Amino acid sequence: KVFAKLKKIYFLATVDYKWKPNSTRFNVRIFDIETSESENLGHFETSLIGAIGVENSLGAITTLHTLGFDYQCLEEGISSFPGLRRRLELVHDKDFKVINDFAHSPIKIESTLKSIRIKYPDNKVFVIFHVNQSGLKEKRTFEQLKTSFNYADYVLIPRVTPDPKQVEQLYGKDYRDLIKDGALDAEYLKASNVYYTPLGVQMQSVLENNVKTNDVIVIMGSGDVEESLSIANNLRIS
Repeated sequence: KVFAKLKKIYFLATVDYKWKPNSTRFNVRIFDIETSESENLGHFETSLIGAIGVENSLGAITTLHTLGFDYQCLEEGISSFPGLRRRLELVHDKDFKVINDFAHSPIKIESTLKSIRIKYPDNKVFVIFHVNQSGLKEKRTFEQLKTSFNYADYVLIPRVTPDPKQVEQLYGKDYRDLIKDGALDAEYLKASNVYYTPLGVQMQSVLENNVKTNDVIVIMGSGDVEESLSIANNLRIS
């Protein structure tokens, strides 16, 4: 369940993440904690993925309902909103799925992968993580990444460009080894499924040898991810 609060009014969403493969359905009830009265606002359907999509939708519903918008208007708005580019954006949906996401901080990575895991609990999740934000190349932030990927089944790290401003340089193998160490007690991710793939052909090989029908490939990073997108979108799987 997900809730939002505006003054003394609570909006509570009961969510069915498995409603349809590419959409989520949730029912919203309104509670007044002063009068103990409740009202069923109705069902909503969104193409946004996971808890993040429901939370954002519920925030919009809470605000607009308080401003006087009726259920039909809210329902149409939520169901027709396609989402934002690179925010859990589904860019390929044929024999397998490819999701493009901007997540680039430890907490956002974990939150995004948790949402994907909730939405697709029976599918393997592959992450291609681009380390292209300077903050991720700092030792302090680097160490926070240790368990951020533990909701994934595989993690691939493309080439990491050194940051000339950093005294202590961090390379792709450093990220690989850190995530491997964090995966030792993980439920989904195995240390043996964390790869450093500085060359596109290496990334393609790992994906083609492991991705199966209905699996999910998530491409993360705040910079240029076009090569990874091209490899994922054109992947040939058995």
